[in-house]
Amino acid sequence: MEKLSLLKENVDRLFQFLKPILKFPVFSEILIVEDCNENLPGSPKTILRKMNFKKLNDFEIQFMDLLNQGFPWLNLSCLGVYKKNLILTISKPNYFPNPKSKRTSVNLSGPINLIVNDPDWNLERGYLIV
Repeated sequence: MEKLSLLKENVDRLFQFLKPILKFPVFSEILIVEDCNENLPGSPKTILRKMNFKKLNDFEIQFMDLLNQGFPWLNLSCLGVYKKNLILTISKPNYFPNPKSKRTSVNLSGPINLIVNDPDWNLERGYLIV
């Protein structure tokens, strides 16, 4: 049996955390994006750039880099569904990491209520996809 990567282990933890409390919509693939905290001026919507959406395998190195930078935590969140793809995001603190830090916790969270209340978890209800 092949050992799961740390990213896939954390994605599995996210699903184990969310499945008992949420009914997942149908999706074909999982994509992940690093949250850049970019908001549309005058709007509560966060901007997500399609060009930054990556398959899990293509995000492995970036995830390991984030884990090794010395942040005390990262958030792995399930955002919703965009064009039949389940979108996850990784966010980090907005302050400089401590390179001497040896451990980064990965926190888990689900979609916002605006998304969950939509049976298809339409990501565009709460985010601007550009």
